[in-house]
Amino acid sequence: MSRRSKIDATAALERAALLGREFPLALLRSSGVSESDLAALFDAGTLADGKQPGFARFTNAAEPKKLVAAIPWSRARDHHLALGEAAKQQRLPAETVAAHFEAAHRFDLARAQWLKAGECACSAGDYRKALEHIDRCLALWPWDDSPDDRVRVLREMARCAANARLCDAARKAWEELADHALDTGHHGLRAESLHQLAALSSDVAKTGTLLAEAAEVAARELPPAEAWHHALAHVDHLCNRVRIAAARQAFGLMEDAAEKSGSPALRSEMLGWKGLLAAMAGEADTARHCVEESLRVAIAHELPEQTAIAYKRRANIADYAGEYLLEKQSHGVAIRYCRDAGDGSEVVCMGCLSYACFRTGDWKDAVDTAREVLVVPDLHPALKAIACGVLGLVTTFRGERSAAWRHLGDSLKYQRAEGMVGMELLSLWSLGYWHETNGDADAATASYDEIRTLWRETDDLHDAIPGLLFAGAHYAERGKPAQLADCIDILNHIRRRNDLPECRAALLVLGAEQAKLEGDSSRFDADLKEAAGLEAKAGLPLEQLWIECRRTADDRREAIAIATRLGARPLLSLLKDGHGNDLTPRQVEVLSLLASGLTSKEIGDRMQLSTRTVEMHVGRLLERMNCRTRPEAVALAQSRGWLKLP
Repeated sequence: MSRRSKIDATAALERAALLGREFPLALLRSSGVSESDLAALFDAGTLADGKQPGFARFTNAAEPKKLVAAIPWSRARDHHLALGEAAKQQRLPAETVAAHFEAAHRFDLARAQWLKAGECACSAGDYRKALEHIDRCLALWPWDDSPDDRVRVLREMARCAANARLCDAARKAWEELADHALDTGHHGLRAESLHQLAALSSDVAKTGTLLAEAAEVAARELPPAEAWHHALAHVDHLCNRVRIAAARQAFGLMEDAAEKSGSPALRSEMLGWKGLLAAMAGEADTARHCVEESLRVAIAHELPEQTAIAYKRRANIADYAGEYLLEKQSHGVAIRYCRDAGDGSEVVCMGCLSYACFRTGDWKDAVDTAREVLVVPDLHPALKAIACGVLGLVTTFRGERSAAWRHLGDSLKYQRAEGMVGMELLSLWSLGYWHETNGDADAATASYDEIRTLWRETDDLHDAIPGLLFAGAHYAERGKPAQLADCIDILNHIRRRNDLPECRAALLVLGAEQAKLEGDSSRFDADLKEAAGLEAKAGLPLEQLWIECRRTADDRREAIAIATRLGARPLLSLLKDGHGNDLTPRQVEVLSLLASGLTSKEIGDRMQLSTRTVEMHVGRLLERMNCRTRPEAVALAQSRGWLKLP
């Protein structure tokens, strides 16, 4: 008997039962149930019209399960096969068709339908449902049956899992692909799988191991262009973690791939990376030579993308050489090239530019650029780490406490997930200062301790410097000579390999703090003055300003002007502190009344002034004290001893 030929009344009842309590009549008819058998079931009261048009239902809710339990397995298999073919003909959802074929043990037909169901769900954007269907498909699919197609489906599963942010499911798919590639000698798939597993790993060290293996497989077995891609990912990862010695070792695979490819584009990029590694190792002259050669190759072969990359590298190298104005200029040129290319790659340069603007004191540009980066759709976490880090730095030193805390929390989360140690050192510097200005000395100590600990895991010769400067001074203030000496030792190590003005300035300051701690303050102010001059020459107004706050100079007008321009309210308050009360008598009177808890109207009544005039005095008072609120102004005045309250 053909699967879809007319069947007897018993079989008709069994097929109906396999469809459940309520089912579409068209499906039952298409599976081979005759009109007469259907009529008999309705006449007997076994079936009745369903709640939906064109549906039937069992009048006894328990009957379908009872009938199904009595059907022999082989008969149930044949029924499901017929129902599956009928469901396919009726264009019912693919998962309905697949379930019948699976129950019929026609796994080849079932997996095709599960896959179709997954593709439909994926197209509709329901990635979780798509993943469930594809997983069901793969469960019915042995590796010895059409392995190439199975590889394609596993890739689809990994993509759906990534879109659904189900990292475990994506990892499972790529692990299976990696094992298959190892067994079959499919080197390209093996390298790709390891690369993808590295991207999914939350363990930074494991990420490096996977990228290293992918780069080695690619170097042995794949064409130079593909080998370059994998080697680049490994070197980039090591650079982010500031493992320069390891990165230079891994760089050999990049260099080999570029040379073997004969591609001017890869040669230009390779030279740029070589220059970056030299700069990070404190070899500024070698770095400059490499990046200029990189730029020459790119321009000579009319390669706009590589020209933009070369300018990015010039900017990076300027950063490590302490040439922050050149860094800004180079990022600006790179951004123009990227925008001309129209590929959206300028966002990378903008992230770095925002940091350069912070260092040079262009804080408005830093904030505007960082915010522009953060609104880019599907932004990479590494760029979020940079942009949030810059916002955290600016808001911390401007005294915007709640915003700073939020930005620093976000930046550290992204930086640690991406292994961005250089940015993490900077965020820890900012976090330590945030705790200091909020009066939590112990928390500040913990942040500064973390800088020293983290530095020892790296080959850093640059990003730890400002944090070590602030940390050392903090340790001196808290009477911690051992920790202060450690900061000095680290800075001396850095200076021997990368003699930057900012490093020399930091050593002058901390040397003076150490001498003062030991009872010799004879050269304290002179050393700090020299250090502030070095910071000014390096174009680092924040560090210059911070050092000026520690001096005992009488004339602080220049420093106050810098603090005012930056909007660095905590430092501006320190600069004005110790110079006595520079408020007018009327402002002192208003301040005293504010401290007594009076409103503007009550103050006006007391002073015989209009409420509007009082508000004017309060506004000028807040501006002069660099405070935003009345309670803040009162608290500051009390801390400086300007008020004598009962």
